[in-house]
Order: sequence, then structure tokens, then C-alpha cells
Amino acid sequence: GALAREDFALEDHFGVSRIAMAGETRRRFISQTRKVAMFLVREFCPHMSYNSIGRHFADRDPTTVLAGIKSIEGIIQTDPAVAKAVKELRGQLSHLRGWA
Repeated sequence: GALAREDFALEDHFGVSRIAMAGETRRRFISQTRKVAMFLVREFCPHMSYNSIGRHFADRDPTTVLAGIKSIEGIIQTDPAVAKAVKELRGQLSHLRGWA
């Protein structure tokens, strides 16, 4: 799909399969990885609506997508490990998209 490169980059970085990220599990690590994925999709694909992003992640509600994105924005400010992971992924995704 349109987000395949992003999926593979996240899969490689976190060791979480695309199926798990798009699934229903609420295990903290997978849930946080999913939120990071939604955050990065929104950042790199600003044309995508919250509804479109939600469909990519097990048909999640747009308000769930927005809440997940806002959650990661806050975590980035307080958790250096998450901030570092997001920064690294931004670099990888920029390179994949040819924006580097």
C-alpha cells in the first residue's frame, strides 16, 4: 500500500510486525509503537486525514488516531528514548522518500 515503506522502517526499528501494529492488541509496547507510526504517517503524509490513517491501523476511529498522535507528541517531550527513536525514524523515512 501507500505506506509500505513506512511500515517496513518501523518494523525494522522496533521489531514489531506490520500485522501487530495494525492489529487490536493493547500491549503497551505495541500500542506505543502504533502511536509512533500514526504520528509519523501524519507528519510525512499530511494530506492523509485522521480517518484514512485510522483505516490503515485496524480501522481505528479518527479520534483514536488524534489522541495517539497527541500522546506521542507529549511523550517525545518527556522521554528521551522515544524522542531519539522518532528522530532516527524521521531520518530513515526522509531517506526512503528521497527527502534527505
